[in-house]
Amino acid sequence: MGQSRRRISLAVLYILVAGISAFCQEVPLASLTGTIREITRNKLAIETVGSNVVEFNCTGKTRYFDGTKKLDRSVLKPGTRVTVEARRDLDGSVEAVNVRLERLKTR
Repeated sequence: MGQSRRRISLAVLYILVAGISAFCQEVPLASLTGTIREITRNKLAIETVGSNVVEFNCTGKTRYFDGTKKLDRSVLKPGTRVTVEARRDLDGSVEAVNVRLERLKTR
């Protein structure tokens, strides 16, 4: 009987490890492109093509890029076109992870 309990314990342990592993996998970032309507230290609001305004929380972890080059947030102003890669926090707010400057493509 001791060996069957051990097998059950190992099976339960395996199920727990598999469940934790699946839970810890990162969810892909959502990506939205639009024009900056407002930008502060803690907030970024963009207007999308459909005239929807989407607000993002900016944190110390939010990164800003021009291509592959890191960019200082102060360069971004209202009217600038950007793509925001974001994730939803547990409280339902949306956190900007990466903000990328969008350049007009020339032909």
